Amino acid sequence: MASISTCITVTPTCRLARRLLSFTSKQAIAFLSVQQNPIIGGVTKRVWDSRVLVAGPGGAVETDKLPSDVRKRTMDVVDECGGRMTIGDVASRAGLNLNQAQKALQALAADTNGFLEVSEEGDVLYVFPKDYRSRLGAKSFRIKAEPFF
Repeated sequence: MASISTCITVTPTCRLARRLLSFTSKQAIAFLSVQQNPIIGGVTKRVWDSRVLVAGPGGAVETDKLPSDVRKRTMDVVDECGGRMTIGDVASRAGLNLNQAQKALQALAADTNGFLEVSEEGDVLYVFPKDYRSRLGAKSFRIKAEPFF
Protein backbone atom coordinates (compact mmCIF):
# COMPACT_ATOMS: atom_id res chain seq x y z
CA MET A 1 0.00 0.00 0.00
CA ALA A 2 1.53 3.28 -1.06
CA SER A 3 0.59 6.79 -0.14
CA ILE A 4 -0.03 9.29 -2.86
CA SER A 5 0.17 12.97 -2.09
CA THR A 6 -1.45 15.43 -4.41
CA CYS A 7 -1.26 19.20 -4.38
CA ILE A 8 -4.03 21.55 -5.45
CA THR A 9 -3.52 25.13 -6.62
CA VAL A 10 -6.30 27.67 -6.55
CA THR A 11 -6.42 30.80 -8.68
CA PRO A 12 -7.25 34.03 -6.83
CA THR A 13 -10.36 34.56 -8.97
CA CYS A 14 -11.88 31.23 -8.06
CA ARG A 15 -15.01 31.49 -5.92
CA LEU A 16 -13.97 28.42 -3.98
CA ALA A 17 -10.54 29.82 -3.11
CA ARG A 18 -11.34 30.73 0.49
CA ARG A 19 -12.94 27.41 1.21
CA LEU A 20 -10.16 25.38 -0.42
CA LEU A 21 -7.30 27.32 1.15
CA SER A 22 -8.44 26.02 4.53
CA PHE A 23 -8.28 22.47 3.14
CA THR A 24 -5.81 20.47 5.24
CA SER A 25 -6.34 16.90 4.07
CA LYS A 26 -3.92 15.27 1.63
CA GLN A 27 -6.66 14.05 -0.68
CA ALA A 28 -7.04 15.29 -4.21
CA ILE A 29 -9.79 17.77 -4.99
CA ALA A 30 -11.32 18.35 -8.37
CA PHE A 31 -13.82 21.16 -8.55
CA LEU A 32 -15.97 22.89 -11.10
CA SER A 33 -14.83 26.42 -11.83
CA VAL A 34 -16.51 29.03 -13.95
CA GLN A 35 -14.27 30.87 -16.41
CA GLN A 36 -15.14 33.79 -18.64
CA ASN A 37 -14.41 33.38 -22.33
CA PRO A 38 -12.18 36.31 -23.41
CA ILE A 39 -13.36 36.19 -27.04
CA ILE A 40 -17.09 36.20 -26.38
CA GLY A 41 -17.55 38.71 -23.57
CA GLY A 42 -19.91 37.74 -20.80
CA VAL A 43 -20.26 34.09 -21.84
CA THR A 44 -18.95 31.72 -19.25
CA LYS A 45 -18.02 28.10 -19.53
CA ARG A 46 -17.82 25.50 -16.81
CA VAL A 47 -14.68 23.39 -16.74
CA TRP A 48 -13.32 20.79 -14.38
CA ASP A 49 -10.23 22.22 -12.79
CA SER A 50 -7.73 19.77 -11.32
CA ARG A 51 -5.09 22.13 -10.02
CA VAL A 52 -3.23 21.37 -6.87
CA LEU A 53 -3.13 22.98 -3.41
CA VAL A 54 0.28 22.85 -1.79
CA ALA A 55 0.24 22.43 1.96
CA GLY A 56 1.77 25.51 3.48
CA PRO A 57 3.88 25.86 6.60
CA GLY A 58 2.34 24.44 9.72
CA GLY A 59 0.91 21.41 7.93
CA ALA A 60 1.11 17.95 9.45
CA VAL A 61 4.52 16.32 9.33
CA GLU A 62 3.96 12.60 8.97
CA THR A 63 7.29 11.58 10.52
CA ASP A 64 6.43 13.46 13.72
CA LYS A 65 3.69 10.88 14.26
CA LEU A 66 6.22 8.02 14.34
CA PRO A 67 7.94 6.88 17.52
CA SER A 68 11.40 8.46 17.59
CA ASP A 69 13.27 5.13 17.79
CA VAL A 70 11.41 3.76 14.74
CA ARG A 71 12.11 6.95 12.80
CA LYS A 72 15.79 6.99 13.78
CA ARG A 73 16.36 3.32 12.90
CA THR A 74 14.55 3.76 9.57
CA MET A 75 16.62 6.82 8.68
CA ASP A 76 19.82 4.94 9.55
CA VAL A 77 18.83 2.15 7.13
CA VAL A 78 18.01 4.72 4.43
CA ASP A 79 21.54 6.08 4.85
CA GLU A 80 23.09 2.58 4.77
CA CYS A 81 21.22 1.62 1.59
CA GLY A 82 22.03 4.82 -0.25
CA GLY A 83 18.44 6.03 -0.45
CA ARG A 84 17.02 2.97 -2.29
CA MET A 85 15.46 0.16 -0.29
CA THR A 86 12.48 -2.15 0.06
CA ILE A 87 10.23 -2.52 3.07
CA GLY A 88 11.93 -5.85 3.77
CA ASP A 89 15.37 -4.20 3.84
CA VAL A 90 14.21 -1.73 6.48
CA ALA A 91 12.40 -4.38 8.50
CA SER A 92 15.38 -6.75 8.61
CA ARG A 93 18.14 -4.17 9.14
CA ALA A 94 16.27 -1.98 11.63
CA GLY A 95 14.63 -4.84 13.51
CA LEU A 96 11.09 -3.64 12.81
CA ASN A 97 8.04 -5.60 11.78
CA LEU A 98 6.79 -5.09 8.23
CA ASN A 99 3.91 -2.80 9.22
CA GLN A 100 6.19 -0.48 11.19
CA ALA A 101 8.70 -0.38 8.33
CA GLN A 102 5.99 0.37 5.78
CA LYS A 103 4.48 3.19 7.85
CA ALA A 104 7.91 4.69 8.53
CA LEU A 105 8.91 4.61 4.85
CA GLN A 106 5.59 6.09 3.76
CA ALA A 107 5.91 8.91 6.29
CA LEU A 108 9.49 9.66 5.25
CA ALA A 109 8.57 9.56 1.57
CA ALA A 110 5.63 11.91 2.11
CA ASP A 111 7.75 14.45 4.00
CA THR A 112 10.90 14.35 1.85
CA ASN A 113 9.52 13.94 -1.69
CA GLY A 114 10.57 10.32 -1.84
CA PHE A 115 8.95 8.10 -4.44
CA LEU A 116 8.34 4.48 -5.36
CA GLU A 117 10.23 2.64 -8.07
CA VAL A 118 9.89 -0.90 -9.39
CA SER A 119 13.15 -2.80 -9.86
CA GLU A 120 13.84 -5.13 -12.79
CA GLU A 121 13.09 -8.06 -10.49
CA GLY A 122 9.67 -6.58 -9.65
CA ASP A 123 10.49 -5.35 -6.15
CA VAL A 124 8.95 -2.08 -4.98
CA LEU A 125 11.72 0.29 -3.89
CA TYR A 126 11.40 3.46 -1.87
CA VAL A 127 13.77 6.08 -3.31
CA PHE A 128 14.80 9.14 -1.31
CA PRO A 129 16.74 12.22 -2.40
CA LYS A 130 20.32 12.62 -1.15
CA ASP A 131 19.33 15.61 1.00
CA TYR A 132 16.30 13.94 2.60
CA ARG A 133 17.56 14.68 6.14
CA SER A 134 17.86 18.40 5.48
CA ARG A 135 14.41 18.45 3.84
CA LEU A 136 12.98 16.70 6.86
CA GLY A 137 14.76 19.05 9.24
CA ALA A 138 13.41 22.06 7.37
CA LYS A 139 9.89 20.70 7.70
CA SER A 140 9.93 19.50 11.30
CA PHE A 141 11.11 21.50 14.30
CA ARG A 142 10.81 18.36 16.43
CA ILE A 143 13.43 16.54 14.34
CA LYS A 144 15.78 19.53 14.49
CA ALA A 145 15.42 19.89 18.26
CA GLU A 146 15.44 16.17 19.14
CA PRO A 147 19.26 15.76 19.35
CA PHE A 148 19.40 18.44 22.04
CA PHE A 149 16.95 16.68 24.37
